[in-house]
Amino acid sequence: MIEAIISGMGVGLILSLLTGPVFFSLIKTSIEKGFMAGASLAFGVFFSDLIYITIIYYSAKNVAISEKYSLLMGLIGGCFLIGIGIYYLLKKTTAVSKEIQKIKHSGYVLKGFLMNSLNPFVIIYWIGIISYLSISDKYNSQSQFGFFAATLITILSSDVLKSYIASRLRHVISQDVIKWLNIIAGSALIIFGLRMIIQVLF
Repeated sequence: MIEAIISGMGVGLILSLLTGPVFFSLIKTSIEKGFMAGASLAFGVFFSDLIYITIIYYSAKNVAISEKYSLLMGLIGGCFLIGIGIYYLLKKTTAVSKEIQKIKHSGYVLKGFLMNSLNPFVIIYWIGIISYLSISDKYNSQSQFGFFAATLITILSSDVLKSYIASRLRHVISQDVIKWLNIIAGSALIIFGLRMIIQVLF
């Protein structure tokens, strides 16, 4: 069990270092809206991963994603990311408020959940990890539970830490920095969305 937990933490650290659309949105949200907004988005990602793992583990361990399903997810997810990116590019830039405004946590949880769930490559790498554990027969069911629990907790902890660090910078962020942050985040999301659509089509 200890070996499985350590391995799960290692996988979680690797996955948390990947810079994707969620990463950019997490940093931007934390700077603009504060730590709790970024943390809420991180929990949305956590719930999405948890649901994917549960479904794959108990019903589709060794089943590859059909081409039709992957195409549909890629198109929907790509359009979703492009839409958010365009919103960031067109959004009116305002200076970061020195006071933390009251936010609707459920909205940020839902945003993180959708951004993660509509990315077909998320389910692909979870299928890959679960398939590897099934084929290698390295861990029993109890150890596999420890592996995935450690992986998810590590990813969540890393995302919350990123949110905290980014939120601490909000008091030194100027309106010009926010403007460029919107441009960078929006452009990155559009690029990720276009790449997702191109990859599932070709």
